[in-house]
Amino acid sequence: QWHALDVAHTAQVLTTGPRGLSREEARARLEYYGPNRLREIPPPSIFAILLHQFASPLIYLLLAAAIVSLALGEMIDAGFIGFVLVLNATIGFVQERRAEVSIRALVHLAAPRARVLRDGREWDIASTELVPGDLVLLESGSRVPADLRLASATALLVDESLLTGEAAAVAKHTDPLDTAIATPDRVNMAYGGTIVRSGRARGYVVATGAGTELGTIAEYMREEA
Repeated sequence: QWHALDVAHTAQVLTTGPRGLSREEARARLEYYGPNRLREIPPPSIFAILLHQFASPLIYLLLAAAIVSLALGEMIDAGFIGFVLVLNATIGFVQERRAEVSIRALVHLAAPRARVLRDGREWDIASTELVPGDLVLLESGSRVPADLRLASATALLVDESLLTGEAAAVAKHTDPLDTAIATPDRVNMAYGGTIVRSGRARGYVVATGAGTELGTIAEYMREEA
């Protein structure tokens, strides 16, 4: 519940501070947590997706009914069942392909670079090297590279339409919020993949890779597909 903690408590839990992590600690954490990237799985073949549309007990029953209808000479019934099977497979195939394309689009939404403070100095690093506890610097036009608990914010507006569908940019602040507040209303957080429309901020990384909100959405889409 990072949004419910104040900035000082957040830094304490993450064992970090206003100077950021040391470079040695960042390397150790990268070994422990792994790179800040969404899990990529090779896309299934078109044949595998098509075959998957028939892997259902209901489909098995319909196939059996079609075979029985053919055996009894009920060509109209068999044709109707065949039409239903083809229509179901077509709809399922299109939906699964769209889901796969959407997942790939999410994977490539990660910011390629990130500005962080380490040992009190500013560094430009690959976003895959971010770890929990890193202090990230944000400015207008930048894409948020991981889930952050904001430590400072100046006139910060973030476009979170990727996560919420809301077109209006969200004004951010750093005050702690109620524990039960919903994710879209956690205005002291900045989430990976969203875009800074204006202002500046600093924030502590609290989640990377599959642990981010973007990663959760991608995993959910994979399960639903």
